[in-house]
Amino acid sequence: MHSRIRLCIPVYNNPATIITVIKECLEKTVLPLVVIDDGSQTPVNELCKDEIFREALASSRLVILRHPINEGKGAALRTAFKDSVAKGYTHLLNVDGDGQHLVSEIPQFISAIQKNPWALIIGNRRLDAAHVPEVSRFGRKFSNFWVRYETDAKVADSQCGMRAYPLYLLQGIRFWTTGFEFEIEVLIRFLWRRGEVNEIPIEVLYQPPQERVSHFHKFTDNVRISSLNTLLVIARLFREGFQPLPAGIAVGLGVVIGCSPLYGLHAIIAVLLAFFLKLNAVLLVIGTQISIPPLAPLLAAASFYIGGWIRQSLALPISAYLDWPLGALVLGTGLGTIAGGITYLVVVLSERRKNRTNVVAWNGRMRGGVGNHFLKAVAKVFGLRSAYFCLYFIVPYFYVFAPKGRRALHEYYGYVAPDKSAFRHLILILGHMHRFGQIILDRLAQTESKTPYFEFVSTGFENIKEPLTSGEGIILLSAHVGAWDLASAYVYHHQVNQPFHLVQYGDPVKNIEKFKGSDEVLPPKVIYSNREQVPILSLHRLLAEGRAVALMGDRPIGKHFELIPFFGHLAPFDTTAFKLAATTGKPLLFSFNFKGAGRAYRFSATPKRYYKYAPGRDRDEQCREWAQEFATCLEEKVREYTDQWFNFFPFWSTPPAPPGPLERITFADSKKTSATLIPTTA
Repeated sequence: MHSRIRLCIPVYNNPATIITVIKECLEKTVLPLVVIDDGSQTPVNELCKDEIFREALASSRLVILRHPINEGKGAALRTAFKDSVAKGYTHLLNVDGDGQHLVSEIPQFISAIQKNPWALIIGNRRLDAAHVPEVSRFGRKFSNFWVRYETDAKVADSQCGMRAYPLYLLQGIRFWTTGFEFEIEVLIRFLWRRGEVNEIPIEVLYQPPQERVSHFHKFTDNVRISSLNTLLVIARLFREGFQPLPAGIAVGLGVVIGCSPLYGLHAIIAVLLAFFLKLNAVLLVIGTQISIPPLAPLLAAASFYIGGWIRQSLALPISAYLDWPLGALVLGTGLGTIAGGITYLVVVLSERRKNRTNVVAWNGRMRGGVGNHFLKAVAKVFGLRSAYFCLYFIVPYFYVFAPKGRRALHEYYGYVAPDKSAFRHLILILGHMHRFGQIILDRLAQTESKTPYFEFVSTGFENIKEPLTSGEGIILLSAHVGAWDLASAYVYHHQVNQPFHLVQYGDPVKNIEKFKGSDEVLPPKVIYSNREQVPILSLHRLLAEGRAVALMGDRPIGKHFELIPFFGHLAPFDTTAFKLAATTGKPLLFSFNFKGAGRAYRFSATPKRYYKYAPGRDRDEQCREWAQEFATCLEEKVREYTDQWFNFFPFWSTPPAPPGPLERITFADSKKTSATLIPTTA
């Protein structure tokens, strides 16, 4: 992956500085630039009259977007996020329009992005220079305290506005705020998603007080920031602290509170302790429920008995009125230790199970082993329609007990059908799972037949047949949509008597391979790859022999992927197929197979394409453009067959395996002209 960085300048009524800032960004960098005019009295585009601005606007290197009214800095940044994602940029580097941030610091951010493209990069301002207002120093300390409390992360300058945002990891977050407090919210919520924050020291320029233009309102904006922090603290008390030790402590302490005689105050005490001890309030309150009827009288009686026994045995010089509190403390400590220990073990076992199944991106495993065998038996004895009918009882089970797949489909329909209601999304997801079950049954049914079991309506079959019969070989690029392997059976039995070779990540024991018949019954032959790389040498050999090699463009393996706009949001697409085509000279085409009505399938293959690197151009940028063509084609197909998208992991929010440091960073504007900048540290 290589990063496509875009500069952003949000501005509101800064006519004295904005032109200088824009001009410096255009003259001293090669980055494309978006200016968000947040309702300025004098529109920014009326100020940009010099030749450099006209040229940048004409080439689309400079884009000016304007809000009709002032909506706030957060709203301006959110507009920049949305527009940049739609145009395929991976990072947005913010520079304020008041001249405070120095353009000379930009290379530092570029270098930091190169080292870790998934991190949120924040400038750490040196506030010991002249003219730095005291309110800025206090504001930073105040903000840093709450960030530390709400996330347990130590950030040196949580209020600095000069930042490089990794758009892929932010695009799925629904933000609440639109003002200056937005920068706090985006930081907190990024950290809550286990994002990494890197800071770099920067110099800033503060104008003398008489020349400074600030739109920060000390009362209203501080109230908004305080209100946001209150909400974030409440959210933190209810969403964090589910790790084994904090969870065990929270439940155990809740039990101690619940055993105390302070009835009516248990929940209040639990919430206060959750705040001061940074424990999960839900678990604490759950622990206090040990005192609900009919246990309350039993706990009170046991506390009286234990307290009296301790007082008498130790001859304590205390009143009998203290028997209950004393006994409750001892009883609560014992029961709390037991409850906390059980909670700790349960969470540990749960996390171990989660770690075995939850990997970055997709683990190659297919669900439903026993269920598949049962449905296969039903289809064999009673027919395929009977097995389809069984899915009406099985699908609700998977909706409830397959949370990862359920969440992934909710994300999917949030992008594909954003205008639908939550109830409508539920209906669509149940239908989606039902369609997936049907296609699994169709695959299993095909294993029982040595000829194509289903009817195919073919478009473009000759595009595959010709290079195979002539011995040229071909690369087929598809995705995890429909049922491509059933199409390979159709091609295999229609005068192309050789199996396809499909590259697939995973272990054959965990995949549908164990439900398949021999290769003679259901091609393709599967070439299994590990998580880091594709067996390129094997693919080169097969193509040289005139074979067909199929790859899936929507499951990146290793470092060969690019972030491409897909349904209006960035998504990772593998570029291995295009690199393979460009280096071998073999043709490549896009191929899909979707289930229609009954036993019909619709198979399609585009005309074959030849890819060749253009001299003098960045090869990764060319692969990105080719991958964009595939993503556009795939989006058209998915819109037509919405219920046949079978990526059951969060495709738009789960980065592939971390690519490590980038070899280069290419900056490209919307006209696809590019330049390469070697970052240097200022």
